[in-house]
Amino acid sequence: MKRYRELVNEAAKSFAELGIEEAENDAKELMMFLMNWDYTHYTLCIDDESTKEAVDKYAELVEKRKTRIPVQLIIGEAPFYGRQFKVTRDTLIPRFDTEILVEEVISYIKKKYPSGEARVLDMCTGTGCIAITIDQEVATKKVVAADISEKALEVARENARKNGSRAEFIRTDLFEGINEEFDVIVSNPPYIPTKVIDTLQPEVKNNDPHLALDGGEDGLDIYRRIIQGINSKNVLSAGGAVFFEIGYDQGEAVSGLLEKAGFSKVRVIKDLAGLDRAVAAEKI
Repeated sequence: MKRYRELVNEAAKSFAELGIEEAENDAKELMMFLMNWDYTHYTLCIDDESTKEAVDKYAELVEKRKTRIPVQLIIGEAPFYGRQFKVTRDTLIPRFDTEILVEEVISYIKKKYPSGEARVLDMCTGTGCIAITIDQEVATKKVVAADISEKALEVARENARKNGSRAEFIRTDLFEGINEEFDVIVSNPPYIPTKVIDTLQPEVKNNDPHLALDGGEDGLDIYRRIIQGINSKNVLSAGGAVFFEIGYDQGEAVSGLLEKAGFSKVRVIKDLAGLDRAVAAEKI
């Protein structure tokens, strides 16, 4: 019988031949999931001889990944900011880049609301990873998370219970069901231009919900609606701040929308690769 390392190496090679990014890591993650190993156990046990049962079950997982189903959907969860979040095809898979957005929000709240009086709204919450992380990482008066998809909210509520979060969840089409004021509004909205979706990797276009991807013709539709809603419904307190995740080429466009709408202190936040990743602004 083959050793576990041989199985992982063979899987990684087959993934790489299909052009799957992070082939080695995906093969490793699937083995850890199958054997219920953490990284320490993986290191200690990877050269052990496998069992027939492990070989067969691992082969099934590998075949699923070869159809371009993301590892996170195969496993059923994804890491974000040191926590694990349930994921399904009804939610976007949490991504590392979004942690940059969350870091900015946490830093802002700690500086401006050190006594924990901030009221936070996470719009288009998906898995709830943004709202739950903020709720767990910094003192706030309340954290509310909103989404139009009830199926996504079911996942988010489960993630809140799993991670001990007190965040509240509400189903609404943006601000239609919001009738209170917040000090911070954060959102990772759909921002992919409609025509671009079919060019995305199969893992994204065939598995992520299009509702959470499609930002309209230019990718900016939801930003426009959120900004307009903030101003028309007065849901953001005077001096409050809004934080958006954006596409790598949307910094100037989203900044322009905020400036035109009368927001101040508009700034673009870069990711670790030096690309535009978020935009922040304050209400005058």
